[in-house]
Amino acid sequence: MDMKNDDRLVELFEEHLAHSALAPVTIVNYLADLRAFLRWGKTAKGADCSPFCLNVQDVGSYCDYMQTKGHAGATVNRRLQALRKFYSLAQAVFVGRSLVLLTKAAVLCAELRLSRSVLGPLAGNPFPDATPESFDAIARAAS
Repeated sequence: MDMKNDDRLVELFEEHLAHSALAPVTIVNYLADLRAFLRWGKTAKGADCSPFCLNVQDVGSYCDYMQTKGHAGATVNRRLQALRKFYSLAQAVFVGRSLVLLTKAAVLCAELRLSRSVLGPLAGNPFPDATPESFDAIARAAS
């Protein structure tokens, strides 16, 4: 994903936040938090990295990175909250439901220092992506 696409993601996030009940300073911070995460992703995973290619370990590595840079716990928590807000928006707008839900789970797992999550279909799942092939692809992306 190039910088132009990253800028568009940030713009869409800003539009979404502008219609929320958040304080203006919180919106400014969340946008800065998303930009910081996108920069970290490109440094850690390469220039083609998008927020949708990161897995549980990557989010944990981002938390570790912030701590080694001396960020206060409150800053780390706010940045994780910004990512949760962003991925909630992404679930509705940007990409398929399964990938976004997995990424949101990755953020929570990293925050709780969980190294593993379990994924499976609901009984009678009506969605076409609830196939063994889809779960194999998700497992590969998450590991």
